[in-house]
This record gives sequence, structure tokens and C-alpha cells, in this order.
Amino acid sequence: MDRKELRKALNRSGKRGGLLRRAKSLYRKAGGKPVASGVTVAVMVSTVTGRRMTKHDAWVWLLEESDSFIENIVSTAKAKKSVGPNFSKSVAWKAVRFEALKASNGGCCLCGRSNREHGVILHVDHIKPKSKWPELALTLSNLQVLCEDCNMGKGNRDDTDWRTATETDRQLDAVNWREI
Repeated sequence: MDRKELRKALNRSGKRGGLLRRAKSLYRKAGGKPVASGVTVAVMVSTVTGRRMTKHDAWVWLLEESDSFIENIVSTAKAKKSVGPNFSKSVAWKAVRFEALKASNGGCCLCGRSNREHGVILHVDHIKPKSKWPELALTLSNLQVLCEDCNMGKGNRDDTDWRTATETDRQLDAVNWREI
């Protein structure tokens, strides 16, 4: 979009003001303070998108791409709601949890201890924590089995995949086989 087309699009009844309010709102959600003097549309949109933009590019982004960006934020918020206090009691979680336990052969992926031999409690851990990645909460490839000690030490601070390559391949093969 060239400058002339951009001016026309922005000068349509109230479009510029609405887009500026949208930019300020997104900037605030990203942790910025748009009330501070000197914060331009380019700075606000660059902060939100994570890539440096000129003033022109920022206005074009607001016109063309901000709707899909906001839809993505809304869908992520909805996914976070679905990972609520009753998540661990859901049928979907119990099914995917069982598949992860079956694929691990009943042992901790990190230290190798098992319930049968060592009497440890096993947890099905989200590699990418469900608090940060709710859309991956029921994805088998995002799950690994850890003993209670290893899982509590990891918390949601680390997203290391401790599964061996063969174990990961077995899980993916099981998922692919079911989809056929």
C-alpha cells in the first residue's frame, strides 16, 4: 500500500482514531505506557509485533494485520480458560495422560526411576508448560513422564524435553498410526 492509499484509508470516517486506540491498547497489554510523551505509533506497533517498523509500516499493519493478531490473542485466551481447575479431571486429559504413561514404559524420562522398582510417584509433565502454552495442553508430543522429584524441581521454568529420541519416535508413531 503506497502513501496515498494509506492516507485515504486512514482519513475514512474515524478510522485513524480507532486504529490509534487499538495500537495503544495492544501496547499497554504488551507492557508499554503509551501515555508517555514521544511514544509513536511505530514504537507501539514495533513493541507489540516484536519487529522494528517505520511509521508507514505500522499504520499499514494496523489496517491490514491487527485483526488477525487480535483474533490470535482471543483464541489463546479461550484456550487458557479451557485449562481451568477441572482440567486434570477431564476425559480428554485422562486419555492423553494414559498414552504418555504407556509410551514411557512407566519410568521417569530424566532419572530413570520407576514406580515398580523404586516406588516413586510418576507425573505426566507438560514440556511447554500449560500455563504458558494452553493450546498444547492435550498434545501428546508435548508430554513427558517425570517422577515427582524431577517434575517439582523443573516446575514451569524449564521446557527441556527429557525423552529419548526413540521414546519420542514411538509416541509420534502411535499418534500417526491412529490418524490413518
